[in-house]
This record gives sequence, C-alpha cells and structure tokens, in this order.
Amino acid sequence: MNTILIVDDDPLNVNLLEAMLSQENYHIVTASNGEEAIETTLASSPDLILLDIMMPGLDGYEVTQKLKDDPNTNHIPIVLVTALHGTEDKVRGLQAGADDFLSKPLDKSELMARVNSLLKVKAYHDHLLNYQKQLEDEVARRTKKLKKELIRRKETEDQLLRAQKMEAIGTLAGGIAHDFNNILSAILGYAELSLVVAEKESSLCGYIQQIYTAGERARDLVQQILTFSRQGDSQMKPAKIGVIIKEALKLLAATLPTTVTLQQKITSVSPVLADLTQVHQIIMNLATNAAHAMEEKGGLLSVELTDVNRPPEEIIQDSGLTPGAFVRLQISDTGHGMSSDRLERIFDPFFTTKPPGKGTGLGLSTVHGIVKNHNGSITVSSEPDRGSTFDILFPVAEKEVRVESTGDQVLPSGTECILFVDDEQAITNMSKDMLENLGYKVIAKTSSVEALACFKNQPDEIDVVITDLTMPHMTGLELAREFQRIRPDTPIILCSGYVAKIPVDKVKSMGIQTVVSKPVSRRTMAEVIRGVLSRNASGIEVDTLMLNPNSLQRHREIFCNSKS
Repeated sequence: MNTILIVDDDPLNVNLLEAMLSQENYHIVTASNGEEAIETTLASSPDLILLDIMMPGLDGYEVTQKLKDDPNTNHIPIVLVTALHGTEDKVRGLQAGADDFLSKPLDKSELMARVNSLLKVKAYHDHLLNYQKQLEDEVARRTKKLKKELIRRKETEDQLLRAQKMEAIGTLAGGIAHDFNNILSAILGYAELSLVVAEKESSLCGYIQQIYTAGERARDLVQQILTFSRQGDSQMKPAKIGVIIKEALKLLAATLPTTVTLQQKITSVSPVLADLTQVHQIIMNLATNAAHAMEEKGGLLSVELTDVNRPPEEIIQDSGLTPGAFVRLQISDTGHGMSSDRLERIFDPFFTTKPPGKGTGLGLSTVHGIVKNHNGSITVSSEPDRGSTFDILFPVAEKEVRVESTGDQVLPSGTECILFVDDEQAITNMSKDMLENLGYKVIAKTSSVEALACFKNQPDEIDVVITDLTMPHMTGLELAREFQRIRPDTPIILCSGYVAKIPVDKVKSMGIQTVVSKPVSRRTMAEVIRGVLSRNASGIEVDTLMLNPNSLQRHREIFCNSKS
C-alpha cells in the first residue's frame, strides 16, 4: 500500500483530495502547513507528496527545496497543487525540485494519471536503488573476502620467509658450531690434561679449572643455539627452569632501552618437565612484548619464578589443572595495558595490537601453545594505562635429572691401539696426549688419505678407529666405509662438531658404533672407548648411539658389566 501525504492549510482542499483518492488503495496522511509537512515526511517517508503552494509560514516552494536538499527525502516525488497558472510559477517550482504540477480546480482523471505515473517511476527508481545496493553489498562482500585472501597469502609468505630465515640461521649456526667446537675441543682437552698434571689445591690448578668451566659453558651455549635454530621436536625432561630464564633475561637485557628497568626474582628450586628451548621462547616473547609496551614512557619489567603449593582455586578450575605443587612464572610491566575486548583475543592466531610491520600476531598464540604442551596454564590481567601481568603455572615434576658426578672416580683405561684421525693439528696433538695418558697406543693422523694407507698396512693391529666427520679429500663416513671393506669388524667412533647433519641411516650401515659430539671430555672419551670395545668383545649387536646422558649411561653399564 502506497502512502500519500496531502499538505494544504485549507481543510476543504484536503477533504477533496482524500475523496478523489479514496477509491484507490492508498494510505493517506495529512499536514496543514510546511513545517508539519517536513516533520511528517521524515517520520513516515511517504511514497508521494501532494503539496499546496500558497500556505502561511513555509510555502510550497520552500518545503520542496528543503525536502529535495535532504538526502533522506530527495527521492520522494512532489506534485505542486496550485491555482496559479503563470509560467514563471511553474519554472520556480521546477527549479525548487518539484516533479509535476496540478492546477486547481482538479480533474480526478488527471490527478489519478499523474499520481499513478509518478508512483510507477518511484517504484522503478526504488528497484534500481535496491539493485544498486545489492551490487554494492556483493562487491563489499567479495572485497572483504579478497582482503582476507590477500592477508592469508601475506601470512603464508611471511611464514615461508621465517622458515627460510630459520633454515639459514640453522645452516650458519651449524657452520659456526663445527668450527667453534673444534676450537673448544683443544681448549677443554688441554685444560683437562693440565688438571691431571697440575698440583692439587694450587693456584694454577684453580686457574685451569676456571678455564675448563668457561669452556664447558661455551659448549653448552653453542648447543643451545643449535637446538633453537633447528626448531626440532620437543625434548621434555625434568629440570629447574630458573637457569634458562636467567640466560634469556641476560640476552634481553642488552636490547632494552635505558628507560626500562629489569627486575628479576628467581627463587624456585622445583623441577619442571620442560623443553628448555621452548621455555626460553616463552621468556623472550613475553618479556619483549612487555618492553614494547613501555618503549614510549619507560617503566618496570618484572620477572618472578616462585614455588606455589596452592594456586587460586578458580585458576585450577578454569584451566583444568590437577591440584598440586606448581612453579609460577610471572611477567609484568607498567606499560599502556589493554582493554577488555583486546584482552579476550590476545591468544588468537594473527591477532596483534601492534601497527603493521611491527608484529605477526603469532607470538602469544605460540606461547599459549607451548604452555598447554607443558600441561600448564596461562592467565592475563591488564587495564588501559595500568600495565599487564602474565601468570604461568607449570606442574612440578616428580624428580630432576641429575648428572652423575664422576670427578673423583678412576677413569677406565686400556692398552689397545687406537687410530685417531682429525684434520685439525691442535685436536690431533691434544687427543694423542689424552689417549696415551689413559694407557692406549695411539697412531695420530691429520690426513684421511694417510690414515687409510696406515690402516691398510696394519689392519689387524688397530683395535679402535676414532675419526672426525668433516675432512678434506675423504670424509669420516667415506673413511669408515673403506675401513669396513678392509676389516668389517673394525670398531669405529665418529666425532663431529655438528652431529645434527649426520645421516643417521648411513651411520649404522658403515659400521660406526657411536657418534660423539665435540668437544669430548676426557672421561666421556674414556668411557665411550671402553664401551665400544666391550660391546665388540661380548658379541653384542652393534647399533648407533648419539651421545647424550642416556647413551653415556649405556656405555657405563656395558663397561661395568664387562668388568664383572
């Protein structure tokens, strides 16, 4: 049903128009002056207006002008109804925006023809507008869709670039580790030999011990860099995570602006079943975010690690944790904070509050995933301009992995003949002295070609071969293959500064029994040699063992069993 607004200050004229239109299915509304006409139009949005020209207050021309100037009403057809017949009156009305004219006295058939014609035009116009709106909505829908697709492509590209970057870092780290571990092998080896001959309790012995301790620390740092760059599988083990947190904060402290103060309180002594590389990642992500939140005005970055016997009951319920003892990691800042709506989404993948180019939106989702992978919980509290606090709970592990102290135990020794091969002269000289100190007869070579010639001349006189992996002319793997061709039962120990790149499937087929990561301590070398010789002597099937606490313990067990 179309709505028609009749505007006239004379009730008789209004009644006449209503009577003429009464036989049609129209909804009629009326107004007695210009001001009321505008109010009614805005309120009821009629489909057509029959408007008298001569009225007190606003006349028909002024009402037409105002309605046509308003984008909310300019689409409504206006028919001026007047007793004026001058051309100038019609021109003025058309200039104001009127769509048609009706002259008094009115003819019903003409009135109906003009009204119906204008309503049809309006209906077609409305249809076009609706179609245009649908087209605009479809374009907008597809344009959002396109933006999402572009964002996804950009995210995929970023992920690929990050993967390539990590691969490049891993390759660089591997090369550095190989060379650095070769250097450390000589430093640690000669330090150990010096400790053997140095007078106990002397200042010199203390100095050498400090050199050896620093070398071990460097070795562990290289291994940590390799582990991080490889982004390998999780290696969960019970450990006190305070040490790795302190290490991460040392790295972070060097990058903090002078306006940010770092405060740490590491008091927990309880072990956590954790992947230390991933714990390191948690600290770097959260602490870096906290520092970014304070880079404009500065502030306090606080990191605490404490033991908690009874965390709040609501945290236990919300996170589904089993009640018990926990290690609590709390990282807080005094930065700009977050609103409640942002707080609800911070763990969503690709959500970030940072400007374009400053963040990927993956950091906190990664942290959340790591915490859940450790069977822990993470909660956040924050208010605008009041800073943020992240609370993480890790379940306490049953026991901590303890490395057996072997400092005062007698090292296993022997009198067998060892062929030692390494292209680094310093490592060759140091290893020869170390092995001879353990009682072995040692043939040391810096050339894999010379080592092969030596083995060909006396294959039955050599009991064990210890060879480096990376050497010119012939690698350790190629050398091992040649040894096996000459004497298949030859025990071979492979040493490398970067064991991650060794093809494990080839190692076993070449008769290599153990792969040892440089730098190798005197005790480790002594126990590995005796383990390999004992395994061969007892007829135990040869397998490939990467050197770690478990495989080292296996060598000790084999050695002890062979003695008994």
